[in-house]
Amino acid sequence: MATMAQITTRDGYIIRAFSSLYVDYGLEVTSSDGKERYYGPCALSSESYGWRMCDHCQENGGEHYDCENPVEWTEEEWAAALRHEADDLLDMAMMPTH
Repeated sequence: MATMAQITTRDGYIIRAFSSLYVDYGLEVTSSDGKERYYGPCALSSESYGWRMCDHCQENGGEHYDCENPVEWTEEEWAAALRHEADDLLDMAMMPTH
């Protein structure tokens, strides 16, 4: 499964987004001691992650879901999204499971 991007937080957690066999994207969180804290092969919705509108739609005020030629995020865009949402992703990863 291809890594879309991987970041390390200031606390040493590694957050990795990856492509999977699902429509959505996977998420893996590993603590600084190497323990896997979270693994979800479809944790990041493809409706919110991985794609942006083409330049034409952006220039003409189109909606994300109406764009007929979406552009796949670059590794830098993935990393920026993971950095921006790192605290929320870590909170989700640390939630106790029942």
